[in-house]
Amino acid sequence: MDRGIYSTGNTIVDENAKLNISGNVIPQSWYRTMVRDSGKPHLTAIIILADEPTGNLDSENGKIVLDILKDLVRRENYCVVIVTHDLDIAAQADVVYVMKDGRLTERRGEKP
Repeated sequence: MDRGIYSTGNTIVDENAKLNISGNVIPQSWYRTMVRDSGKPHLTAIIILADEPTGNLDSENGKIVLDILKDLVRRENYCVVIVTHDLDIAAQADVVYVMKDGRLTERRGEKP
């Protein structure tokens, strides 16, 4: 089945693969390795680890990256783990774990 040059079978990933941004966004090729030919995931849960995903971006592109990650959580039920020093980004999370001196010291948020 020919899905086109950008197609992974996931419209969110396909739409955003065309954006010219850099940073720690999960590459489209990684996504392809997580799905079978049928389009079903190989895993029962997809977790995206994003280490400072907006760190080297201007505010406009940083917002685009965060919107993509939030959309994947809402529409595709992905788990997104973001490591950040930016308190504004942390404030948008459902759950925040605070790390100090290499240890988790605090958990904020209601959702498990």
